[in-house]
Amino acid sequence: MTDFNQWKHVGGVAWNFKFTKVFTPGGEKYFISVLDQQNIIASFEMKDKGYGTWVIVQPAPQWITNLQTELDSIIKTHEPVM
Repeated sequence: MTDFNQWKHVGGVAWNFKFTKVFTPGGEKYFISVLDQQNIIASFEMKDKGYGTWVIVQPAPQWITNLQTELDSIIKTHEPVM
């Protein structure tokens, strides 16, 4: 599965994180949109740093950057096992 959604509570608010895998000449990335019930609140990218570690591509809001480890784990949970 390459595209998926994951609800996550941040600061007592439930946000829908929508992950879309993008293939670029520089490698694979995820474009991530954060939505409340209907509106996009933030969007950012994560790329594979190597060895299956996903990192946030700046610029991104600080509250998103603080979630990097958790977002990395979410991606790993949804990535197919080779």
